[in-house]
Amino acid sequence: MQDRDVFGMGSDGTGSAETTIEGERNGPSWESEEQAGTVRALLRTLYGSMFSPTKFFRHMRRRDGYLTPLIYAVILGSFAILVSIGWECLFIYLGGSFVDAGSTEQLGGLRAMSYGLTAILSPVMVAVLVFIASGVFHVALLALGGAAQGFQTSFRVVCYSQGTGVWNIVPFFGAVVGGIWNLVLLVIGLMESHETSAWKAAAAVLIPVVAWSIVVIGIVLTMSGFGLL
Repeated sequence: MQDRDVFGMGSDGTGSAETTIEGERNGPSWESEEQAGTVRALLRTLYGSMFSPTKFFRHMRRRDGYLTPLIYAVILGSFAILVSIGWECLFIYLGGSFVDAGSTEQLGGLRAMSYGLTAILSPVMVAVLVFIASGVFHVALLALGGAAQGFQTSFRVVCYSQGTGVWNIVPFFGAVVGGIWNLVLLVIGLMESHETSAWKAAAAVLIPVVAWSIVVIGIVLTMSGFGLL
């Protein structure tokens, strides 16, 4: 029998607490026939992916459609965005100013509009970003010769790595911890699902992330040089 976690499930988050055949990919709980789409299945999947990622991704189904894992990613990704907005609004309220006291009302209105629009569009934003990230990581893994499976497998890894956004609940350093842990889950997920080496999985994740970070820093520095920031 598998170990049971605090939600009464197998510790790898695969959904069934029954003995499973070694190597069988029947997870996660979010896609199980018995509890698919339920809050319990969501929590079980979240727990398994966060705290037992190697077992979780080793049992994750490589191909069984896009919609179900996408819904999981949208729920947790949107939750992370809403929590971040909530914390920022709270800090602004407690701070009592918007930098320029003369335009406080106008700037406050713009912030409220921006936050509201972001909250409304968060599901669409998460869905688009998941597809883009999946494509980038999969192409990188292909280039490194580590993609033994198709795009859907990489897509599923990205979707089931979105649970790290719950760290946003913790103010200040939660987003940092969640971001780092997200990279760890992506590496483990690609390694286990594509059955490739650790260095190829790590490179497929870190190279695009570092490249994008350099681009963003370059844009910020350029805009600052022209006095646009």
